[in-house]
Amino acid sequence: MVDLIIKAYEIITVTLPFLLIYFIFNRNRKKSIKAFIPYLVFIIYIYKVLNVTGSGAIYEGIRRNFEISSKQINLILFSQSDISLFGIIGLILPIPIGFLCLYFMKTKSRKFNLGLGIAYLFLLFLGVLFTLVKGGSIVGHSLNIVMFIPFGFLLPYLWKKTNNLMAVTIYSFFFSLVIELSQLLNVRATDVDDLLMNTLGGIVGFIIFKMYCKVKSRSNTRTMNSKPSPAIYIGAMFLGKFLLFNSMGLLNLFYDFQ
Repeated sequence: MVDLIIKAYEIITVTLPFLLIYFIFNRNRKKSIKAFIPYLVFIIYIYKVLNVTGSGAIYEGIRRNFEISSKQINLILFSQSDISLFGIIGLILPIPIGFLCLYFMKTKSRKFNLGLGIAYLFLLFLGVLFTLVKGGSIVGHSLNIVMFIPFGFLLPYLWKKTNNLMAVTIYSFFFSLVIELSQLLNVRATDVDDLLMNTLGGIVGFIIFKMYCKVKSRSNTRTMNSKPSPAIYIGAMFLGKFLLFNSMGLLNLFYDFQ
């Protein structure tokens, strides 16, 4: 029961800021429940990323007197993982292959574009398996890429201004950076490998989104375009958990009532 209360508390701290901003800026727009579903998916996704990565909260830093050990920080690429050259190739290769596929998807044939898109997803799947089997102990690297693929897809899907490679790369990098830095407050490690893999995952997600556009025979525009910018939403959701989530405080409060 206590675990469910803490989980609900965490969900509220992340989702409530998004909902408040969304309805404030879109209160004069007529939007159906169906139109809100993609944003709901985005909310759930961001919550799960913050939850799975164990992003820190300020109360955790206060409890530890903001003590940060040098052992928590790794700034040397691939220094703490058993990874081979084949593993590195397997992780990075989906990027150039993806853009090469996009180059050949200039045809108006939906069947051709769909076939090429499916082929790319299949190769991406094989690439992940390859890095897991032949690339050494880099399960975390592969999962960090996979985790940010939805981010690179949803961002340009929901916001017009992020429908370009530079924007998605910057957003992926800084979102990952903020999470990594916050982990210093809860005794987790901040790793440059995670930062790189998350950014690569965002780029792969963007490639998949552009393939989706080709298959759907859409012009390179957004499906939706909510106000304000995604930086406001993402920042608010992160700060909601960072400033408001205090699991130990809730536990102490709960057991004081017992």
